[in-house]
Amino acid sequence: MDILKAEIERKRKQFQEVEAPSKKYFKRGELLQKEEEKYRENYEAKQKTTTSDYFSAAKNESILLIENQSKEMRTEPELNCDDLPRIDVIKRLRSRSQPITLFGETEQESRARLRKLEIEQPDMKEGWKNDFQSAMKEVDHELIEEVIKGEQYSASKHDVAMPNSTGDTNWERIEANAQLLGEGDNPNRDCDVIREFFSYILTRWGKALNARDEVEKRSAEGKLAATMHKQTMEHLRPLMKNLEKHNVNADIREHLIKICRLIIIDRDYIRANNAYMEMAIGNAPWPVGVTRSGLHQRPGSAKAYVSNIAHVLNDETQRKYIQFLYRSGNVVIFSINYLLLLQFAFAMADDVAQLLAPYHYILKLPGKQLRSRLAKAFNFWLQVDVDILDSIMAMVEMLHNASLMIDDIEDSSVLRRGLPVTHSIYGIPRTINTANYVYFAALSRCMLLGKLEAVGIFTEQLLELHRGQGKELYWRDIVHCPTEEEYEEMAMQKTGGLFALTVQLMELFGKKQYDFKSLIKNLAVYFQIRDDYMNLCSYTYAEQKTFAEDLTEGKFSFPIIVAVGKKYEDDEIISERSNWKLLLNHRNVTDILRQKPKDIEVKKYCIRIIEERGAFRYTLKRLQELHDLLISHINTLGGNRELQNLVEMLHKDIQPMHNFSSLKITNGN
Repeated sequence: MDILKAEIERKRKQFQEVEAPSKKYFKRGELLQKEEEKYRENYEAKQKTTTSDYFSAAKNESILLIENQSKEMRTEPELNCDDLPRIDVIKRLRSRSQPITLFGETEQESRARLRKLEIEQPDMKEGWKNDFQSAMKEVDHELIEEVIKGEQYSASKHDVAMPNSTGDTNWERIEANAQLLGEGDNPNRDCDVIREFFSYILTRWGKALNARDEVEKRSAEGKLAATMHKQTMEHLRPLMKNLEKHNVNADIREHLIKICRLIIIDRDYIRANNAYMEMAIGNAPWPVGVTRSGLHQRPGSAKAYVSNIAHVLNDETQRKYIQFLYRSGNVVIFSINYLLLLQFAFAMADDVAQLLAPYHYILKLPGKQLRSRLAKAFNFWLQVDVDILDSIMAMVEMLHNASLMIDDIEDSSVLRRGLPVTHSIYGIPRTINTANYVYFAALSRCMLLGKLEAVGIFTEQLLELHRGQGKELYWRDIVHCPTEEEYEEMAMQKTGGLFALTVQLMELFGKKQYDFKSLIKNLAVYFQIRDDYMNLCSYTYAEQKTFAEDLTEGKFSFPIIVAVGKKYEDDEIISERSNWKLLLNHRNVTDILRQKPKDIEVKKYCIRIIEERGAFRYTLKRLQELHDLLISHINTLGGNRELQNLVEMLHKDIQPMHNFSSLKITNGN
């Protein structure tokens, strides 16, 4: 009841305050307005008391915090919290993962808390100062300014700065001066030699960066390289200045002399790296008080020497330039190796030109580039990067042309693509040596692809190629006619070796995977049988090589295998040896091959025997079967217009010959 009476009395007082003497009634809104005004008055009085107490307690603490800040921190612009909008306060607190409002905290108090955080802690987004990031930002800022001013395409605009000109300094002079490093008691001379060495290296590094094209300079990698050079120059400046004034610490000078001698004279980069580490960290990894003689025994030899101190721990300036001496050392190693490589290249240029002369000769002979076209067709499926594909195609063409030089020697060929064979121009020994050199040059190119599996594929497929070639040579030399199955296995190894090498390397770097085994096998057999047929039947082959060259080689090509292997009751294929006239009467293909005839009439007669025995018709039938299989394989894999067009082009060139005795070949070979 007392509470109810108190509430009634309070209401009565409110009515008396609100109602006017002349009014018989009042509005409820006026009553609520009076209540709100009284609440605000009480709240403001309370807030003034609380805020004054808070600032009086925190005043001394804030002053101490500000006074204890470093000089660098005090120079940062101060935040005017009173003028900062509430929404900005909320954003900044959230960016620091801080609560927007603490329990019972006013807006003014939250502004004060934000100010305290920004004074005591760095910006969390920026992090602590990073020299490399600062250098990168400077480079980016310069590029932005160039775009704004329209100077981004100006010549030499993106060149890096280099140290003062070194005059006529060259590497020979530096090597000569390095011999004097540490000799006698002449620290001034040592400082001059070391300074000249580092100036030369920084200049060479800068010239190499400035020699790049403008596109590369503006790229991410180009900006990174320029930033590294700029940062190295900046941090080496104190050391270069001390070297110029001959004011380098004696211990550091001794370390620099040791490092420079190891790099310039001895070219021992591992020991130079160890010397750098000794200079940088000294005995820092070892606990204080522990020596090589044990924890308790301390003879004179176990005392710590000044030369074993960690110079990177002395001060920030030393840490920076010692750290960047390592980067400069890497540039030195690269520069020296590059100079040696150039000297070697110039010295070997004439020798290599003479060595590769037979290879360059065969490159001048026009070819169909079928293997490169085949690689481009397979790339429709595998989607290999263009650079990798170009390297693979170049490597396979190298192997193909080198193998042609060896084939011409093994087959005693006279013409290749309508011109004299390579060994008839440069001799057999020189041609063999060049072909072997090209094999290994192709292997080096394969290693540059960057995958160990590529070398395994390269080696295995070259072994397969030689296995197939070895079988064909063996059958020829012992006059042994293989079966069709043996022949197709040989074709898969000999002709399919380079096909498989191309496709398997592309699969290694391709974005998709397929099963190409059957397709490659049928392609290899088709190419080999087609080549054998064209060798005996094509006018074009007769003009570019020699007429029926396989007969002169004594080679068991596919039509000959079919003719020799076909059995009749009056078969005269195998008979006793006699002269070639007697062999003509006996129509003996095997013995004609054994004689390796060069006479045109003998070869025409042998071709007529092969035709009469139906070998050419059977060969054309087999080629048609393989053609249909290839088209079916291509369609099964989803279709490939470029590969299909290549197969159709090869098949279209095959023309049947009906009257081989009418061939008019006048040359004697």
